[in-house]
Amino acid sequence: MKSKFVALALSLFLSQSVLAGGVGLSATRVIYDGSKKEASLTVQ
Repeated sequence: MKSKFVALALSLFLSQSVLAGGVGLSATRVIYDGSKKEASLTVQ
């Protein structure tokens, strides 16, 4: 039972890291107006 849980947790963890790798920024910081609730970025 424990090995099934570990296999499930590992597969979920690895699938999330693959999905999160789709967007990268060419800068280390994003500067936005803090008084607004959201900001838009242009993706090229």
